[in-house]
Amino acid sequence: MVVRLLTGKNIAGALQYNEQKVLSGQAQRLYIGNYPDPETTNWSWLAKREMLEFLASKNPRVEKPTVHISLAFHPDEQLSDKQLRQITGQFLASAGYGKQPYILYQHQDTAHPHVHIVTVCVDRNGRKISDTFIRNRLNAIRKDIEIQFGLVQAEGQQPAQNIPIITGIGEPFGGRISQEQTKAALDATIQHVLNEYNCTSFADLSRLLDRFHIQVRTLIRNVQGRESTGVVFRLTDGDKAVSPAIKASKLIGKPTFNRLKAIFEQGQIKKEQLRPAFLNRLQRELTAFSSLTESDFYATLRAVGVQVIDDGQTYLYLDTHTKTLWNEVELGKPYSKVALQKEFSTHTERLSIQISPEEGQSLGRQVARQYAIYREQTGSNFESQVIEAFPFTQLVRQLRAEGVATDRAITAVRQFEQYKQGQLTLMRAREGAEFRRSATNYVELASQLTLSPSGRLAFLRAVDITLLEGVVTHRHNPQLKLPLIASQQENLMTSSYGHRVVFGKNFPVGEKRLYEWLAVGERLTGGHFDSVNMNRLQKMLPSDLWSQVGKQYNEYQAGLLTQQMSGNKEWATVEQFYRQGILIQPDGSTFRVGHYKTDPATHVDLSEETVNQLRLLGYGEHQFRTYQAGLETPLGRQMIQLANALAVGNQGRVDGARRLIYFANQKSIPFFADDMTLLLDLTRRSQENVNQKSLSNDLKDQPIRALTDRPDNNGIRFQSMAGLTETTIGENDRHLRGIRRN
Repeated sequence: MVVRLLTGKNIAGALQYNEQKVLSGQAQRLYIGNYPDPETTNWSWLAKREMLEFLASKNPRVEKPTVHISLAFHPDEQLSDKQLRQITGQFLASAGYGKQPYILYQHQDTAHPHVHIVTVCVDRNGRKISDTFIRNRLNAIRKDIEIQFGLVQAEGQQPAQNIPIITGIGEPFGGRISQEQTKAALDATIQHVLNEYNCTSFADLSRLLDRFHIQVRTLIRNVQGRESTGVVFRLTDGDKAVSPAIKASKLIGKPTFNRLKAIFEQGQIKKEQLRPAFLNRLQRELTAFSSLTESDFYATLRAVGVQVIDDGQTYLYLDTHTKTLWNEVELGKPYSKVALQKEFSTHTERLSIQISPEEGQSLGRQVARQYAIYREQTGSNFESQVIEAFPFTQLVRQLRAEGVATDRAITAVRQFEQYKQGQLTLMRAREGAEFRRSATNYVELASQLTLSPSGRLAFLRAVDITLLEGVVTHRHNPQLKLPLIASQQENLMTSSYGHRVVFGKNFPVGEKRLYEWLAVGERLTGGHFDSVNMNRLQKMLPSDLWSQVGKQYNEYQAGLLTQQMSGNKEWATVEQFYRQGILIQPDGSTFRVGHYKTDPATHVDLSEETVNQLRLLGYGEHQFRTYQAGLETPLGRQMIQLANALAVGNQGRVDGARRLIYFANQKSIPFFADDMTLLLDLTRRSQENVNQKSLSNDLKDQPIRALTDRPDNNGIRFQSMAGLTETTIGENDRHLRGIRRN
């Protein structure tokens, strides 16, 4: 057995060398040792690398933490996978690496059976594994293993039997690489970088790929008189190219110039969103020190997932949490190499401020108040996420604005953060339990909806739940997960319905709350019915749930009508309910109220006082029939959509309703700049085409009282072309928000 041991700085380089062998079919991963999640590690490049980098970060004084070992055997030795694992385990245990996470690769690119092992020499406590007399110790271990496992002894073997392996961690490729091997390596690595890292420019991409020993270049060519920009990639040994140049168009991922530009544009948007949180993290860590050495500066940031890269002239900051590379210009002068070099000290000392208990309590209350304001402003549903990305900078800034000295503000905010960090475990557990409960209920509700399987998944997305490979997660907090059992998946994805229902990115707050109540089987409350889309509910709810919702919705509308009619004998109130799809139906000695899409059996009787007020207004069977027919017209449905959008004050929905109205009616409806004027015009037009003669014949024995000709003092009156109805808009309609007036 021949042993080779190499150490170096670049963990990714050692892993990449072996992973590219796997991709090209020249090696296989034989074993994942001492990783917390071997199954995930087996397929995840990130999991392989980050575990080793995490251990290396525990002792930044170790300059070369990477350990890359190869064990080569005689060509006559045919060893099974189990034997190779046993030999490797024994070797690592004897060398002091028995508890270290490691990855074992079996290479098949030579006639000699051999394995490669990648690990690090820093243990979980941050201690460096001793390499004293390492050559002599490994030689002794080799001899013991040869005897224990009956292997051919290395002494006396010819040098030609040594295998060609990596010559240095910083030089992952030996010799010239073929075009086929180059394509395989480039495809895997470039796709990994583009998928995992937030790239915003060719400079970013070049710096990131350089860490993986890949060179990227843009070439400007003149093609048929037009300027064209191409992109080529090469493998390097860290300095010079060791492979032929490969055009982007020849790779499977097609990372061409135009595609990369589109990726960079999206990356820039994401980067702008990430910038405040990243600056916050830098300030929180660095303000903990009154003085700091350069080496401790590197170590401090590395411990929180920030790798500082010195390119000679400037500092680059790689955020390993969000996979984003920042240059010092993007972060500001305080984080430039020039500014920091002036601030570095010969010793490191933490900031220490003495605050009395009374002052501490007062400052604590100030921080807690600002923290509550921040949570309300950001609208985060999960406090654990707020704590994980703790708004250190924002809170310090607010305290300083209130007159607190900077050092005291920093100390107070840091103490509050420590307090919140102490609650984090319990908070995550509580949020996880709540998510599992609500997600279970939502999945059960979705399985009952009269929608196709894709429609049910769209519904779940609209309530912030996504389903992937049998696991549901929260759209805004992927850490929250709920595995579904087979029967749950089957019920969800089995449907004979084909209803098409359009969902936006999110439901309105009221409608989302309604689904929460339906999911847990609780009784609904009326205050959230204002923004509910009843047409959508009718299409997607099974009959029993639709009846339940309809009954409670109509009860809410009956109470609302009674409240608004109390002491207010205006026709505008009746018209206001008509515009929202609410019908008032005479029924013998009383009136019943309900949404026109709901079952009449769910309509609700009005109070005697409200009935008398409606009779005084002259409301009767004829007007009910006119309204009923008007709501069934296309214009009537468009009127309801616009009225509901105005009621919830959502200008985006208002604009969408306006576009639909003008598209559907082309030039038959004049353009109104004012939303309410358009709504009133739709109210009039929805009733104009109703067959009044037919209605009159049906009701010829019932007198029809002329509608009042007196508008409200502050109202606007529209006389119908048929001369039968008059629409007024007064104070009762002014609760509608989002109205633009000329």
